[in-house]
Amino acid sequence: MSVYKIKQGTAVAIPIPCNGVWVAGGTISLAKIYKPGGAAGGVDISARTLTEKTLDASYSGYTISLLSGDVDTLGKNLVIIQMSVNDQMGPYSTFVLDIEANDLDSLGGKLDVIDTETDKIQAVKDKTALIPADPATETTLAIIPNAVWEADPAIGRTLDVMGNSAVADAVWASATRTLTSFGSLVADIATAVWGAAARTLTSLGTLLDALEAKIDLIKAKTDTIPTNPATEATLAAIDAIIDLIKAKTDTIPIDPATLTALAALDAVLDLVKERTDRLPDAPAAVSDVHVSESEDVTP
Repeated sequence: MSVYKIKQGTAVAIPIPCNGVWVAGGTISLAKIYKPGGAAGGVDISARTLTEKTLDASYSGYTISLLSGDVDTLGKNLVIIQMSVNDQMGPYSTFVLDIEANDLDSLGGKLDVIDTETDKIQAVKDKTALIPADPATETTLAIIPNAVWEADPAIGRTLDVMGNSAVADAVWASATRTLTSFGSLVADIATAVWGAAARTLTSLGTLLDALEAKIDLIKAKTDTIPTNPATEATLAAIDAIIDLIKAKTDTIPIDPATLTALAALDAVLDLVKERTDRLPDAPAAVSDVHVSESEDVTP
């Protein structure tokens, strides 16, 4: 039995396995999908589009176009199709659609990560907005340390020598200010940047709207999955029944009698019956019949 792997909710054309010779001009007489946990009678798909593919001058193969709603149930879905050509019923064809989750299903749980990363992007954007339109060049920046630290080696460079002892006292003599401790400054910055309650995406266009629409579609599909889908054992039992059906239908000849031929045979049988109805219930045996040459045996 053929098995086709299909993405959930994806319309697709499936080649119909041929259990016999199908001539051109065939139509679907019966087509059903048996979904895991679905109705016992299956879903009727006989109205789906049938596409003929000519194999040679006399014979054709076929594909059936399935809609996205036909392949909405995860797991192994059984398909049974019977073709009809010139009022002659062909053998049953069966195959399995192994429906897997669509790639969009893997998106679940990622929105929190996206939201966090976009918060970081916005924080960086806020910082870069502070950069002036005409920032200092490397040459300009190099002059500053030269002016501050390149003092007479004999004297050295300190804040006191520069006449700024008040600044030195304010910066280095503070009881809570050291090179390794900045009080609550770091925590305040972190809170201001990352902890803002009103932090939202402002520059990614309709990305989130598109994601939300896709997620709604995924949820609509996954909500149809039954809480107790068919097991492998159930599908195996169905497969055994189909094998029995196939064993019967395989005995049907490739070129069975047409309705016209059967009607002609029926007319002949009616004539034979009309003659045999004249025979008595207990006719005489041949040995019991004695007819002389002179007797008239005309009926």
